Amino acid sequence: MAETAQIVPVPRNIRAFSPGTRRAPPKNDDGSIGPPQRVLLAETSRDIANIAAGAMVFGQFLGERPFSRSIALTGVVVWLCLVIFSVSLIGRKQP
Repeated sequence: MAETAQIVPVPRNIRAFSPGTRRAPPKNDDGSIGPPQRVLLAETSRDIANIAAGAMVFGQFLGERPFSRSIALTGVVVWLCLVIFSVSLIGRKQP
């Protein structure tokens, strides 16, 4: 006997999210990100800055290699750049 394929109805909104799923608000008309996305990006880049500094500066004390000033300096520079980027995102005023 040949099996017949069953037709499954497709929901109207195929991109529907399950209840409780958070979606980012849409971008502004000019393509720039809005205040909620700006705050989220600033917080995330600060977290990444702290992880980079921890890995490149403080992580060296956990290894068996001698302390490298160039890696530590790179960690500090990356941390500083990301923190400045975060502060500049928060500091911008919406027109």
